[in-house]
Amino acid sequence: MMNPSFVVIIEFNDITLLFNQLKFVFNVKKSNMKSNSIFLFALILTLSFPVCAQTLEQANAQLKRKEYRSAYSSFRKLAEQGNSQAWGTLGWMYINGIGVSSDNTKGISWLKRAAEQGNIGAQLYLGGIFLSSTVQPKDVNQSAFWYRKAAEQGDPIAQLKIGELYAKGEGVERDLQEAMLWIHRSATQGNIDAQVVLGGAYMAGEEYLKINNRH
Repeated sequence: MMNPSFVVIIEFNDITLLFNQLKFVFNVKKSNMKSNSIFLFALILTLSFPVCAQTLEQANAQLKRKEYRSAYSSFRKLAEQGNSQAWGTLGWMYINGIGVSSDNTKGISWLKRAAEQGNIGAQLYLGGIFLSSTVQPKDVNQSAFWYRKAAEQGDPIAQLKIGELYAKGEGVERDLQEAMLWIHRSATQGNIDAQVVLGGAYMAGEEYLKINNRH
């Protein structure tokens, strides 16, 4: 079972949403917007940050203490507030049945929401899910798509995986030069697995890549 690589953070969008909600609650008129904006923003800082920080701290602590049902409830609340990092954590929890009944459909849905916002952990996890057949039927096109997204953000594991997919022509058109490029990028970041594959390719030729992939 994988450990979550999703770190929950407070996002500016959450504060912007709260600001707009408070404007509605207090029925601020355009004519009074300038005079009331400072008051509303100060109110947001006073009320929202302590609550959010406490909730985030609680959720992470609960997960660390293996209080999974409580952690699920905390992350669910954060997710409903629009926190993209919490989306990824919820996806992981649904896939693995942590604190909630296992539901692959919901898990993948939450993971995709996080991945679409650039969450590398979610992108990497989706790449693995679609490459295997343990969660749902194998889909190498989706696997390559998400591994590529994470690789472009500099993740060394994803760089190796997309390199291997290019070497075998799975989910992407077979391209050994592209494969070597991504595997080299991974290796230069210290990924030992990539260094081993790259060393074998240099010694035995690029064709080594076609028959020595790990998936």
